[in-house]
Amino acid sequence: MPRMTNGVGTWFCKAHFDAGWGWDDVVECTMFVYFPIWPLRVLHLKETPGGSFAPNNYEAIPLRWSDQIVRHVFLRRWLSGAVGLGLVILLMLVLVTIWPPTGEAAKEWAWTKPILTPLAPILVIVGLIGIFLLRPFERRERDIRSLLGLHDLGTSDPASWEREDLVRMTRASDLFGTSTYAEAVPKLLAAGAWSGAMWSARLSSAMDKSNNGEDLTNDVLNHQGAREAISRFRRDVKCWPEVMGTQALLLYQSRVVRSTGEGTEDRSL
Repeated sequence: MPRMTNGVGTWFCKAHFDAGWGWDDVVECTMFVYFPIWPLRVLHLKETPGGSFAPNNYEAIPLRWSDQIVRHVFLRRWLSGAVGLGLVILLMLVLVTIWPPTGEAAKEWAWTKPILTPLAPILVIVGLIGIFLLRPFERRERDIRSLLGLHDLGTSDPASWEREDLVRMTRASDLFGTSTYAEAVPKLLAAGAWSGAMWSARLSSAMDKSNNGEDLTNDVLNHQGAREAISRFRRDVKCWPEVMGTQALLLYQSRVVRSTGEGTEDRSL
């Protein structure tokens, strides 16, 4: 459990990848004045408010270390802080303009004002531009999790799982009737099984030796059918099974069973 007093201690800094179920990737960080200064570990986390005067409850799943997520979390936190600091300085400038200081304070303000006046808008503008530039990565990660849906490890991306979680995953031949996860992606897209296609792409990124999992992930995300499914899901979270092609996945797997003559064990995601 992270603990922070007056902005100093350890805390969870969110990546803002939550697709709508309350699960998010976070970095547990050493904090100083509410800003992260050192990353400790990467987790997949769901926070449940504890109510009035009660501590929040956390469900946490360890993820493998990711420089990309750590970098994203740190940048987002510091850029948001820059915007906040800039707005505070702007407010202070307005107040001092309305009620100008006198005496010694006026002398101090005479050399402080030329520094703070340009600094405030620079902080706000740089912070907002930086946050805007981070949005495509956030949106991609959120879309991946939207397609994956809820599972035993929250909404975490299989490509971020630790080794012990990956080795428990069903083989591609048993799950999709293909020798690799990568081979299943175009077949599942053709079948309209959008969630299954994303699962195969992310598992390919994590486990296949071809190293084209990220390209396959982009193929799924750019597919018109998957884009429409994500858009419908954004409007109504409850429609996930209907719009993500779960029935199409079951039909695909049943065809694989008939063609191979094998049983249906361990074929569900």
